[in-house]
Amino acid sequence: MATTPHRRRLAVLAAHTAAGEPPPIVAVTGAAGYVGSWIVKICLERGWTVRACVRSVDDERKVGFLKEMPQFGSTLELCAADMSVRGAYDEIFAGCSAVFHPAEVMMTFAPGRDVEEAAEKLAGEREEIDRIAMESSGYIVESINACPSVRCLVYTSSIAAMMDASAEFYESDPVVDESRHPGTETLGAGAYNCVKDRTEIFFAEAD
Repeated sequence: MATTPHRRRLAVLAAHTAAGEPPPIVAVTGAAGYVGSWIVKICLERGWTVRACVRSVDDERKVGFLKEMPQFGSTLELCAADMSVRGAYDEIFAGCSAVFHPAEVMMTFAPGRDVEEAAEKLAGEREEIDRIAMESSGYIVESINACPSVRCLVYTSSIAAMMDASAEFYESDPVVDESRHPGTETLGAGAYNCVKDRTEIFFAEAD
C-alpha cells in the first residue's frame, strides 16, 4: 500500500522518540469528547506531550476524567479554547508538531445535557451551523499558519460525510466511499452530513 503524504508526515512525527529527539508536543481539540479523549490517551501512551483543548478547564463534569489521567500536570495540559473565536488557538498551537482536530461545532448532545432542550437549540441554529463551522475551520487554519512548528493537521471527519438521507442515493449506487457526497437538497446545508463534508474538503484544500 502506498504511503500517503499525510501518513508520511505522521510517520515523521512518530519517529521523534525513535531518533532520540525530544517527544513531540501535540494539540488535541475537542479533548473532552469521545474521539478526542481517545486521541489524548493514545498520544500520551506514545510518550508525547499533549495540550488537550476544551471549552472550559473548570467544567469538572466534562474534563474531570482528563484530570484523573496520571500524566495530568506533567505531559498532559488542559487548555481552554473556543473554536468559534478567532485566534483562540494561537498560543496553544505554538511549539506543537501536530494538531489533531476532532472538535465539532454541532455536538450539542453531550452526556448530562437536556436532550429536548439541546434538540430545540440545534434546530434554531441550523441555518447558522454551516457558516459557523466554515468560519471556525478557517480560524483553525489561521492559528496553524501562525505557528511554524506545526508539521501536520489530522482532521477527523465522519462516515456521515459520505451518506445522504435519500433512498435514491443508495439505490443508484450502494457502494459508499470517499467519492460520495451528501446532497444539500435532501438534508439542508446545515445538516451534520453536509457540514462534515464541506469542512473535510476545506481542510484538504487549505494552504
